[in-house]
Order: sequence, then structure tokens, then C-alpha cells
Amino acid sequence: MRGAAKGILMQSVKVPVRVRRDAAINEGSTAYGDTDFVPSRAQLEELVPEERAFLGAHEVTRLELAEGSVTWEGVRAAIRREREKDAARAEERERQILAALAEPDDAWLHQAWGESYWTVRPPGNLSAAFTVEDPRLAKRVDHLLKTIAKPRNAAIDREAEEAKRRREAEADRRREELAEAEERGKQAILDYAAACGGPLARAAAEGYDVRTAVVDRVIAVFLASLKMGYRILEHGSPLWRETDWEERAAPDEVAFRRLDEVRACVSVFTDADKRLIPRGWTMEIGRISRVEAEDGEKDWPRTVIPIELAGPCITTRTILITAEDVGDV
Repeated sequence: MRGAAKGILMQSVKVPVRVRRDAAINEGSTAYGDTDFVPSRAQLEELVPEERAFLGAHEVTRLELAEGSVTWEGVRAAIRREREKDAARAEERERQILAALAEPDDAWLHQAWGESYWTVRPPGNLSAAFTVEDPRLAKRVDHLLKTIAKPRNAAIDREAEEAKRRREAEADRRREELAEAEERGKQAILDYAAACGGPLARAAAEGYDVRTAVVDRVIAVFLASLKMGYRILEHGSPLWRETDWEERAAPDEVAFRRLDEVRACVSVFTDADKRLIPRGWTMEIGRISRVEAEDGEKDWPRTVIPIELAGPCITTRTILITAEDVGDV
């Protein structure tokens, strides 16, 4: 059959409209809300080209009628109002575009808070869609990206790579220093053990781990020369974690006398010429302190003098020396 349109479902041209509730009440109408107005062929022929273009471009735009009833005159009036709004929006958009184009380059360049990279966008309230749609804005953005933003971002990348290289070099240097310090610390322990003679020297010579034995010997010799009560805390041990001390208020004469004796003894032990401790080890004397007694240890002195023994390749010890006239050995 020539001229037949088979399988095609044709629809009528519809104009979505909305009748406000207050407008319907004012005109005595009982109906309001959204509906579709179906114009006749003659009515569509009345439209000027601008009105036809508006309906073609705004298929889903719902026109708000000023009257409380749906009439062709009301629809055309609503079209005119919407076209006026579109024209006003276009005029405002053009004003914003011209204002943005008049701004210097720096106003188009942005760094988001917390970000290092530069981006380009028009100043003001122009949306990204406007930037893409308007060739003037798109051209300016593309120009600034190529001439300023990308070179700056490339410089940022180079600086980041250089900073990373410096960090890695510093980390390598630090690892080398630590490795060298560890080797010096091991050798200092071996030298000390060899100087002690006896089984300790033989153990060191035959490759046994003598670190703990050397620490114990240093502490034993030190405490034997001091002849005061003490407690030894190995850092990281349960006893070390459970023991708390803090600087004591107004120490008495006994505590200061004990402090002087401790200082004299430590001075001798840390004298490099006497070699009473391995090279690189330190003995730091703390302030006269008050220690909290554990349950079941009510007789443990409350006033102590902490001494921290530290060095490469060993676990630090804190020696709490009694600063009262009890518990001496």
C-alpha cells in the first residue's frame, strides 16, 4: 500500500502546563495542577517562529499559567514570559562572560585548598557547562592551560620527584650511618668483653652473643662500687612498664648526699680513659624522684635516683638507686 505508515505510533503535540491553586480559586475553578494542553493545527499556525522554536526546544518545560483555567491565550502568554526569562538569563550570562574575559590571567588560575596542582576556570559564577558551550571561554581556558597551568604543574611534578629523590638519598644515608654505628657498637662490646678476660672474652672470641652479659657486668661493677640499694628496669619489660616515677618535691639532705655520690661514681665510669663501659655507651643521671611502690613491696624506698644506661646494640636499662637510708648493700 503506497503512502501507508505501518507500525508507527503518532502522538499529538502537547504543551505541559500548570495551573496554580490560588489562581484557580480566584477564578472559581475547582481544578488546578499539572496537565497538557493540546493545540489545534490552526492554533499552532498562529505561532511566530520564535514561539515555535521555544516549544521545540522546551518539550518538557512546564509552563505556569497566570490564569486559573487553561486557554490558548494563557499558553501563549506563558510562552512569552518564559522567552523573556530566557532572554534575561542570556543577557546576564553574556555580561558574566564579558566580565570574565576582561579579568587578568591570574584570576583564571586556581589551586584548590590542600592541592598543589593548578587548574583553570573562569572567574565568577560561570558554570563548567558555560565554559564548554561558549567558544570564547573555552579558547581562554585552553590557552591558559597550555601556557601557564601545565608548565606550572610540570614544575610541581619535577620538584616532587626531586624531593622524593632527596628523601630517598637521606634515608639511604641514614641507613648507612645506622649500620656503621651498629658495627661500631658491636665491636665496642667485643673489645670490652676481650678486655675483661676469662669466659666472657672467650665467648666473644668464639662468636657468641655477649651483649646481655656485658650489660650485666657493667651494671654489677658499677653497683659494687656504689654500694647502695637499687632496682634494674629493662626498657620494654613488664616491670619497666609497671614502674612509675616522677621528680620529687624538696629532696632532703640524705637524697642530695646520695646524688653527689652517684654523680662521682658515674663520672668515673664514663671517663673514656678508664674504659669501664664500652665505647659509645652513656650513663645519664636523672632528677631525684619519687617512685610508686608495687603491691606487696611496701618496704621499697620511695625516693630514688634514676640512671639510664644506653648504647648501640643493647636494650636500655634504668637503674633506680635508693636515695634513702634503707636498703643499702
